[in-house]
Amino acid sequence: HPSEEGSTAVFQLRPKEEKAKAQPERQIEKKPQLSKEEETFLKRGPMKMSTYVIGGLLGTYPGLGIGHMVQGRFAEQGWKYTVGEAASALLIVTSIDTNRCTGSLGDISKNRHCTDRGRFTTGAVLYAAFRLWEIFDIWYAPIQLHKRYKKLQKKSQESQVTIGLRPALGSLQMHIGYSF
Repeated sequence: HPSEEGSTAVFQLRPKEEKAKAQPERQIEKKPQLSKEEETFLKRGPMKMSTYVIGGLLGTYPGLGIGHMVQGRFAEQGWKYTVGEAASALLIVTSIDTNRCTGSLGDISKNRHCTDRGRFTTGAVLYAAFRLWEIFDIWYAPIQLHKRYKKLQKKSQESQVTIGLRPALGSLQMHIGYSF
């Protein structure tokens, strides 16, 4: 006979000749499948607002991947900005040829022939591109990560169906449970 226990329907089967032996409950569960990466992502939890803002400010200025480090995203994204901005700055610095300059090092800005214009321009454009890319990523990506977190959290909490057998005094119960 069926009876209701919360969201679990219970059916009792009474054996005619033997009493049911105490056996552990057996269940068949259907759960949403999450990948290892998704499980790790969920365990990390959502980013705190203070981490988002402080990381955003440090990613905007001075940059160099520092904001990503604060946000816990250096290994996946921040290193690109550290390497890219440092390499771009190195191109700019090495474009200055002090041997070709006349006067002291302070007079470099007055003498147009002190720099390798191509290398200087390449370095400056790359540096600007890395800075703009970093600023965009430091403010935009956490919003997308938060949306992904909420979606995975919802997926992990989706409906669960359980079917199982459990012993009861003098009977065997079959239960079908549904949670949402």
